[in-house]
Amino acid sequence: MKAFNHATIHAEYHALYADDLFVRLAAWDAEQERQMRECMSDRDNYDLDGVRAVVVTWREVCPNGNAHRVAQAVLAERLAEDASARTHHVLAGRSFVIAIEFEDTDEGTREANSFMERHPSVGVLEVVDGRVILAWKEDKGEPVGPIRRMLCSCCGAVTPGRQWRNRDTGYGLCVACIDYCAKRTEPGEFARTYGHRGVHYDVLPQGSAE
Repeated sequence: MKAFNHATIHAEYHALYADDLFVRLAAWDAEQERQMRECMSDRDNYDLDGVRAVVVTWREVCPNGNAHRVAQAVLAERLAEDASARTHHVLAGRSFVIAIEFEDTDEGTREANSFMERHPSVGVLEVVDGRVILAWKEDKGEPVGPIRRMLCSCCGAVTPGRQWRNRDTGYGLCVACIDYCAKRTEPGEFARTYGHRGVHYDVLPQGSAE
């Protein structure tokens, strides 16, 4: 039996205090996650880029915190539901994660500039196809292979694309089959199966492929 004296009582007190503190912190994290998810589930106020903006904010404020983790999880869930969403952008042979996008209009440019003033960790990656694409300044990009003529793994049509590690060599996905395959694939599984839109499929017109 443990002897009760000043030292052991002091140690037990601090152990109980620490346990209580951890329980309270876990409860706080759970409540914060519940509130964030409830708020961000309002799609009228939080479209895809609205969720991306929350991720940018918390990544700058507290990159290792619970709020950043929750925001990233919500973004991943939203992207898994939308096969049309572009998560990466290829520039100069490298693939970059898209932080957020704006329309290439006068208003969109003002919004992009305002966003970058508030969030110095992101900058313009490229303005193309009516899109102002912002990426993380620290992102150096991942090398990607050349665009090639491939066979659609769904319909067999010839289509331009890049090889994805989870596809058999020479097989990709044509634009006409994107929605069809997305509707028949579990959320989250589509990207693991076909890669990233704009990187591995739906890339460039046929004439640009090798």
